[in-house]
Amino acid sequence: MSSFSAVHGQEFFRVFLKGRGFGLAAAACIACLLPVGSVRAQSADEVFYKANPVTVIVGMSSGTTYDIVGRAVARHIVKHIPGQPKGIPVNRPGAGSLTAAQQVYSASPRDGTVIGVFNRSAPTGPLLGTAPAGMFDATKFNWIGNVGDEVSVCVTRRETAAPTWAELVSKPMSFGATSMGADTGIFAAVLNNMFGAKLKIITGYPGGTEITVALERGEVDGRCGWSLGGIKTSRPQWLSDNTINVPIQLGLRASPELPGVPLILDKARNDNERRLLRLIFSRQEVAYPLAAPPGTSKERVQILRSAFDAMVKDPEFLEEAKKMAIEVAPMSGADLEKLMIEIHATPPELVSEAQRIMAGK
Repeated sequence: MSSFSAVHGQEFFRVFLKGRGFGLAAAACIACLLPVGSVRAQSADEVFYKANPVTVIVGMSSGTTYDIVGRAVARHIVKHIPGQPKGIPVNRPGAGSLTAAQQVYSASPRDGTVIGVFNRSAPTGPLLGTAPAGMFDATKFNWIGNVGDEVSVCVTRRETAAPTWAELVSKPMSFGATSMGADTGIFAAVLNNMFGAKLKIITGYPGGTEITVALERGEVDGRCGWSLGGIKTSRPQWLSDNTINVPIQLGLRASPELPGVPLILDKARNDNERRLLRLIFSRQEVAYPLAAPPGTSKERVQILRSAFDAMVKDPEFLEEAKKMAIEVAPMSGADLEKLMIEIHATPPELVSEAQRIMAGK
């Protein structure tokens, strides 16, 4: 079947049409209208995807911002894939998306039918020591694209009376986290180990939804690594009625929606701390990364990348993102791949220092 070229296809249609009563010249002319070299590949992909749905594995629990974005991707990206297959979102929470990342990396089909949507912390986990070193190699994923680059924050309950940075790093408090390999655990640990905060990090929550409920119940005093879009999607009133305090922004840039709230980079006391913070929070540039398993063919990866590029320009997707309060600031799969390579080329001594600061001790 692989040797059946477009030229052979033209000959087949010429003979077929002749047998249907067309003259030799007319049959040859109609057959020649078939473009050489493209018909077979396009029709093969269309046939394949019509018969095979695309599974979008979401690395967080139901109801989180990642879940909402992942389901939107599943609905819209398939419209731009040949054959317009069905998109099936599947939640695979655990260890701050590391469970999902490992599944996509090691156990998912490598035929272009699986896309993973991970927490931004997952790709750098093995590099920075928040996941086992051999769990996966982020540079070997086939990166499809990144939806946005939202800023994250730390928040505290109003009852804690810790509305500012000074109270955040001086008052003993309990902070909820999914794991020490996720933003919720890592960023709280950075506050402890670099700035002397006294946060007790309570891990084991399946996802952000459960941490939010724990905040509501008063089981924990705060959380870090919560995207601003996530707050606006799940608990928008908490910002307007001051149910929570926002003492610090976590990322490489500040959000204009939080005037007066300091940026973590501005708390660096010297150039070395600034370099370390930039390495640790570089993941904030990749809010909703999408990846296909290693070993997926270049042709199928290109199909998925092209579908992603079309999706983030699709008016229907953009309108849905607006309703979800998701800021779409896309990064192409090729650019995301380059970023992962750059991050993983960081000098070992800087990586070791970052690992120490991020450790949950």
